[in-house]
Amino acid sequence: MTGLDARLARLSVSEIQATLSCRQAVGRRTALYLLRDPRAGVRALGERYMEQIRASERERARVRRLLTNERELLDAEARLRGERVAVVAGVDEAGMAPIAGPVVAAAVILPDGWIVEELDDSKQVDAATREALDREIRGVALAVGVGVVSEKVIDRINIYQAGLLAMRIALSRLAPPFDLALLDGRSPRTFPVPHRAVIGGDARVRSIAAASIVAKVARDRLLLDCHRRWPAYGFDSHKGYMTPQHIGALRRHGLSPIHRLSFPRVWEVADAMGPLYRELCDRLAGADSPATLESAVFAFDSARASLHASEEKLLDRLLESRREALAEVGAGL
Repeated sequence: MTGLDARLARLSVSEIQATLSCRQAVGRRTALYLLRDPRAGVRALGERYMEQIRASERERARVRRLLTNERELLDAEARLRGERVAVVAGVDEAGMAPIAGPVVAAAVILPDGWIVEELDDSKQVDAATREALDREIRGVALAVGVGVVSEKVIDRINIYQAGLLAMRIALSRLAPPFDLALLDGRSPRTFPVPHRAVIGGDARVRSIAAASIVAKVARDRLLLDCHRRWPAYGFDSHKGYMTPQHIGALRRHGLSPIHRLSFPRVWEVADAMGPLYRELCDRLAGADSPATLESAVFAFDSARASLHASEEKLLDRLLESRREALAEVGAGL
């Protein structure tokens, strides 16, 4: 029996709880002692501390896997190349799904062997933890690069290409140079630097997880700036994602300067389509025979040059569904 165990044996349940709450951590040996106590309240305390110990052990094992997985990837790459991969950059982006604001990517080069508890995919940790991790990552990283691609560029080149562009910008801002980039997700068709893609990499590989945190924090800060400029939309809370609050703001105030106009859902939710779109939509939706559909298609094709690209996408989608519906009617389905 340790000195602490001997003292605990003389204390009440509330006194034991107060004593242990002052300690930074309760060890397994003490928890096991509590579990053997004849008092139910003390055993309940022991069960609580034992679960905390197990949770801490699971977390340490998880973060060790982040490091181990990265090393295994680098070893595999080295075998392919016939030479050691010395410097690796983890890369991830934030903001692919939102309907407003930029897409942001981060590239991070970490010191060999560095790892920290709570490092994870940015979507799995709360905002305060992300901020703390961002500070720690930037404090130890050998290099950090951030790439931002605006909603206007997203509308011009599409969100997939914009995400890749943000990654390339982030990598271009790294110094020292790197030997290999580890990307989250599927491998792009073309990418200008040596790379390896890892599906679910932000939850499996430490450098990608670090990039995920840095990208998310950087983007959230940009959306806070947007909130200060356009407070009616609530960008500080939903960060451009399609939440009920965001939908309500769109319907009340219409489109803001940072909404992604190439996302048809933005136009639908904001009810921002023009009268020409509404007329064509009514004609296509009301087409109940091949002849009326052909007439509606002729009107649609004649008006394409006058429509916004998102209006055209929505009408193309409606046209496809009407053709399928009329084909089913014709087939007697």
